[in-house]
Amino acid sequence: MSHPSSADEASAIDPSHIDAVRADYRRSSDAERQDFAAAGPEGDGPPAISYPKPLFGHRLLASAIDSLVVAAGSFPMFAWYAATEDTTFSTRVLALRLLAGLGWGLCYTFTKDGWAGGQSLGKKLVGLMVVNVTTNRPCSWTESATRTSTMVVLPLIPGIGFLIEPIAAVVTADGRRLGDRLAGTQVIEVGDYDPEQ
Repeated sequence: MSHPSSADEASAIDPSHIDAVRADYRRSSDAERQDFAAAGPEGDGPPAISYPKPLFGHRLLASAIDSLVVAAGSFPMFAWYAATEDTTFSTRVLALRLLAGLGWGLCYTFTKDGWAGGQSLGKKLVGLMVVNVTTNRPCSWTESATRTSTMVVLPLIPGIGFLIEPIAAVVTADGRRLGDRLAGTQVIEVGDYDPEQ
């Protein structure tokens, strides 16, 4: 007795069942979504979504713009100080302003891809966005912080740490770096996004 091959089984999957599973997933609560994820590829979890790899140059440009946005958090203090030549700054005031600039930088860096449409300011200007590859929804703040964490931790590896994520973005077929795999996200061109997928 012959057994059907995996190819035969794949071709026998009813597309309407896949659409129904995806629709159920989109209507589900966060707790229910965790159950979907736990079902994994062998269960009824929604199929992973994949988009074309965006141009690496676009990602570099978006990253450069976002770096300028982070730097802008400290710029007003230094510009005001230079313009007025005020030498009466107390140590406490200076420390508070520096902490405010640092706070802005950290807040923006970790949440930027969770802003409306899964777009940081840099990605918005360049035409990129970040989506969750399971839900097909724009990146959330939590996912943004998760995908950014590797960009903070990996550079601590002496010599090569700062190269790991850019190399991963270049050599992987879908452009997903380690942070994207950890967060379940992908950077895509806005024009490629299909909210109904």
